[in-house]
Amino acid sequence: KIRLLKTLGVKKKYISLLVHRTPFETMRNLLNALFLKYAFDSIQCANFKQLCVVCAVTFFANFLLFSYNCSIWRVFGAFYADLQAKLRVFLLNRLLHKPIEQIDSLSSGDVLLRLNSDAENAAAIYGEPWNIVFLANGLFNFIFSSLLMMLLSGKLFVLVIAFVIPHVLLSCYVLAPAQFKIQKKVQNVSAELTDMYASFVNTTDLSQLYDCKDFLLQKIECKNNELRRLNVKKSFVNAVSNAVMPLFGLSGYLMLMLTGADMISAGIISYGTLLYACQLRGGILPAAMMIIKSYTNICVNKVSLNRIEEL
Repeated sequence: KIRLLKTLGVKKKYISLLVHRTPFETMRNLLNALFLKYAFDSIQCANFKQLCVVCAVTFFANFLLFSYNCSIWRVFGAFYADLQAKLRVFLLNRLLHKPIEQIDSLSSGDVLLRLNSDAENAAAIYGEPWNIVFLANGLFNFIFSSLLMMLLSGKLFVLVIAFVIPHVLLSCYVLAPAQFKIQKKVQNVSAELTDMYASFVNTTDLSQLYDCKDFLLQKIECKNNELRRLNVKKSFVNAVSNAVMPLFGLSGYLMLMLTGADMISAGIISYGTLLYACQLRGGILPAAMMIIKSYTNICVNKVSLNRIEEL
């Protein structure tokens, strides 16, 4: 949906911000992995002078890295606020340029929902962290950390991937589509409920005149119950998604530690190298989690984006 950014005139700026933000998680993970490797190797060799140098370099590098990250997010925050404003103005102009017959066919609740909630969710795809921003970060971190793990040990890499791939497939092809369908229903029911509230307020005198106030309140109550059931389903799917993450994550970590202990006993790797491998795994797994969560949020927010494009 980059064409929306092109329509709003912010495509090039967004891509530039995305490119500058993407390497942060990868560089931080690599820095931590190298720190663990050289720090514990220095401790094993009783080389405390080298340990002090490693700690000092790591501290300075982290300071520069987080300063860079804060600067990028400061610019990204201003961009996100500007994007929300431009998107609402764009939607309002699109609505005002429609023929009067099409405007009359839209309910007031539906229009208000698109100008507010839908516009906010659509802008979140581009500006909120757990959407396109972290999806790009996760992909870059996953590929880079996987390459480093392959260079270190093909056996350890296969072991890590064996627990990551089932989690990714389950989340992207089972849980994310379920959340997308539920969110679509939630948006539609919310629009209907907003329209019912507006109609009830505007026709209070008529409802009292024809003695149908209780009937209208009953219809509103039924619609509220429908929305509540959908939110319960949405919470259940989110709970399953959160339960799957520690199941695969902890199992993979335990297998990596057991395999690494055997390789240390055989003299293949050192203890520092095992910690280096664990930190690389700490880049691969969170990157996969980042991809899954971002992809899920994009699918959910895409419902609002599709509703906006219908105008």
